[in-house]
Amino acid sequence: MLIKVEAVNIYGFVNDAQNLSAIRGAGLMLLEMPKEFGKWLRKEYGEVKTLTEGASKAVFRVTPKDSAVTMKQVETAARDWLRLNDAHATIAIATLETESGFFKDDEALTAAIRGRQMRSFSLAGLTKVSGGKVCALDHVRPGTEPIYAKDKPLLVSEASKARFEHGRDAKQSFFREHGDAPADWLYTNDMEELASWESAGGLDRKVAVFYADGNQLTKQLRDTIGSAQPARQERVIGEFDRHLQGKRKEFLKALLKLTGNPEWKAPGDLRRIEVLLWGGDELMLVVPAWRGWATAELFCQTMKGADFVSSDRGTKILVKHGMGLVFAHHKAPIHALTSLARELAEESKE
Repeated sequence: MLIKVEAVNIYGFVNDAQNLSAIRGAGLMLLEMPKEFGKWLRKEYGEVKTLTEGASKAVFRVTPKDSAVTMKQVETAARDWLRLNDAHATIAIATLETESGFFKDDEALTAAIRGRQMRSFSLAGLTKVSGGKVCALDHVRPGTEPIYAKDKPLLVSEASKARFEHGRDAKQSFFREHGDAPADWLYTNDMEELASWESAGGLDRKVAVFYADGNQLTKQLRDTIGSAQPARQERVIGEFDRHLQGKRKEFLKALLKLTGNPEWKAPGDLRRIEVLLWGGDELMLVVPAWRGWATAELFCQTMKGADFVSSDRGTKILVKHGMGLVFAHHKAPIHALTSLARELAEESKE
């Protein structure tokens, strides 16, 4: 049987808090969700194969050790696990018992998820505690949980606290895992630290938001192997995923190496770089404004000549991206900057 897990209402989850650590934490939670879900599947059911995995979604083939286990039982157990482990994000699940080829199967799973979305009510979850304070980060939910941001005590919602604490603690581990950064490297924690450097002249206290998104990569795969045998579809998709993730890691490693240069360093030996989104064929970083063009150029250099050719030489995919680069004052609303970067990337696509 196949099972697809996918985060929905992503930008509502990531962007409803006006705080960099909370935004980072939400993005990294979604990045980690498919891997953690896959670990749980393997622990519960034994033989599990990841067919494809992105920033906030994945498709698995599950062959339960106990042949008496039904698809419905797996789906119900999966929903229960997600409610306990991803309580603040909206995660959808769909299952399929009979396979007929990856692309047809993925379409069926996605259609099931979209169908459930359309039939679902939109509800604001009830809070466990009532009170007169409003969350200091999202300005909507009741503020019931204490945190310290820049040594200042704040009352925030449960959801904001979970994202804030995850974003605060997970940044170093992200750069270790995805960029092979040493464990003792330290990074800036907010936009002001990242952007403040008097030697930058007019670019002092300015940031650059860099966004890149794959251009028709899935469409190319579907067009070239959509009619191939299921086994070949699965193999080529796996090869392509590994190829693309390898090029992204190559870019991040090279960029992190540059952060050792003086113009990337903030007081306290902190490296000026921020990650807001990473996974699938998307990425979004924040860097000092004076390194914005250099970051975009490094990405282009890394992806130049990155076209994919399958091991049997029968499939070639042109690896192209749309990109957006936005410069702004460090106090500019981060949500407006990320939206503009995405719009620019879409404009640049064919």
